[in-house]
Amino acid sequence: TNIQPGPIEDNDADVAILSHMVTKRSTALLATALITVKNSTGHYTVLRALIDQGSQANFISERAAQLLKVKGTPTKGTITGVGSTHTEVNLAVQLEILSRYKCNFKLNVEAYVMPSRLTTYLPSTTIADSTLTWSHLKGLKLADPTFNQPGRVDMLLGVEVYAAVLKNEIIRGPPGSPCAQHTSFGWILFGKIHNDIEEKKITVMHHHMDFDELLHTLWELDCDNQRKLTQEEELCENIYYENVRRDNEGRYIVKLPFKSDVILST
Repeated sequence: TNIQPGPIEDNDADVAILSHMVTKRSTALLATALITVKNSTGHYTVLRALIDQGSQANFISERAAQLLKVKGTPTKGTITGVGSTHTEVNLAVQLEILSRYKCNFKLNVEAYVMPSRLTTYLPSTTIADSTLTWSHLKGLKLADPTFNQPGRVDMLLGVEVYAAVLKNEIIRGPPGSPCAQHTSFGWILFGKIHNDIEEKKITVMHHHMDFDELLHTLWELDCDNQRKLTQEEELCENIYYENVRRDNEGRYIVKLPFKSDVILST
């Protein structure tokens, strides 16, 4: 009889997963400006500020206050935000803010020192610099030339400052482009924009499984010879080895537990 060997089974398995996602998103651009800040000792520092007409007060980060080496006035207040969140403030500082474009502009403001970060980096993602394609922005002196790059915000200027720096001119562009508002700090940009930068996410996962190795590992886990037996477990094993055996046919033979010290009556 001629017996042909069967095919050898491959005990290995490979799993590969590839995922590729490209997204384009819209971004809400908030009005930011680079301003010059002067403290009481005449020390100047350029800070990035968020101009927020929805805020009743001005705020400065603790980092910026330390950078300016400004002396604060103890105060006690509670800041209420969205969702009725509360933040305690204990210090207020007096500052003079100036414009980088208008030499004769200056404004004295009081700002509360925030012990925590004012906000996350703004904008939240890099925006394609479309000042060349947004024709309505050409030639404008921007209040924040870095408006499209995520960066730290160290001051928040409220509605009082917004009203003081506001000019009459406003330029609206086509849908998907920001509005430009003229202020004493320069032109601030804000609005919902279409970000042309594509966000690509590529995920590659490769997993190789050797079934022989997995079975070997499983047997090692099941046969843990290194574990030390308890006294009760050792006693049980000794009783088993002394009283149980298997015959040639594979049947178990167990000794009957007769008592050896029994005294029979006569």
